[in-house]
Amino acid sequence: MHAKGLIDWGWGKKLPLIRQTEKAECGIACLAMVADWHGYKTDLRSLRAKCGITQHGMSFAQLIECGALLNLSGRAVRLDLNELDQLATPCILHWNLNHFVVLKKVTGKKVEIHDPANGVLTLSHDEVNKHFTGIALELTPTHDF
Repeated sequence: MHAKGLIDWGWGKKLPLIRQTEKAECGIACLAMVADWHGYKTDLRSLRAKCGITQHGMSFAQLIECGALLNLSGRAVRLDLNELDQLATPCILHWNLNHFVVLKKVTGKKVEIHDPANGVLTLSHDEVNKHFTGIALELTPTHDF
């Protein structure tokens, strides 16, 4: 909802692809993509300084903490593959047990992913099932956003 009480459907918004520049940057790259979609423009250098990532990357808890610094409220959820279309998108998915990607949308039998390591991917549900761990992070703007 906007401050004026109007629903924000997200029409006209573009989800950027932000590439990670180091192996352990997938989390902040995903956070930067979601923040940008909501209107918070940032870059990896700024997020690195603000969030203090290590060479081991970030956990979901650290992503939630860093999101809070950007006035984004984080909610981690466990779900089955067939529930992906119920998530508030864009959101962050845990991928291959050691990676994060952004879920842009689910349409019919296809899932659009923005992967900070591999680019924009359109995958079948079977392909997603091979990588998705069942954990997602929804990020929504707080009243202070």
